Amino acid sequence: MALGATTNIVLTGACYNIRVGTFFHSITLVGPNGTSQTVEALVDTDASFTSVPASVLQQLGVRPFRRARLRLANGAIAESDLGRVTARIDGLEDETICIFGAEGAAPVIGAHTLQAMLLAVDTVDHRLVPTEGFLMTMTREARFRLAQTIGASAVRGQSYSRYFG
Repeated sequence: MALGATTNIVLTGACYNIRVGTFFHSITLVGPNGTSQTVEALVDTDASFTSVPASVLQQLGVRPFRRARLRLANGAIAESDLGRVTARIDGLEDETICIFGAEGAAPVIGAHTLQAMLLAVDTVDHRLVPTEGFLMTMTREARFRLAQTIGASAVRGQSYSRYFG
């Protein structure tokens, strides 16, 4: 498929089984041309990225920057275009990656957007709440423990970077 093409997924006789703890929340998407659109989207931490129908992103002037292979809930693999868009949720604003989704599919707020905005899901009260991010560093003590675990030779040289980037 060419860049800019969309993948349409047709579910015949579909029964939407929404998990306990899932809910909808508004998200405003702002395109590079300054136009914006607010949609009610399903909050889904199992989804890697936010997704809206391709026509919404096209109206905002968003262009695909790459295609990605994504696993669907039924286990099938689909290729979809990804675009960069500014997202606003509860007064927070950040750039996020958004899937050019199928027409008629419900918009979704995915994990990438939630993590970028430092938002967590309160599954009891069905809302998004501010959270802290994590900063992981390699301390001298951690390197010592790693050396004991995987062998000192792997930690001494540059090769330990494959374990911690």
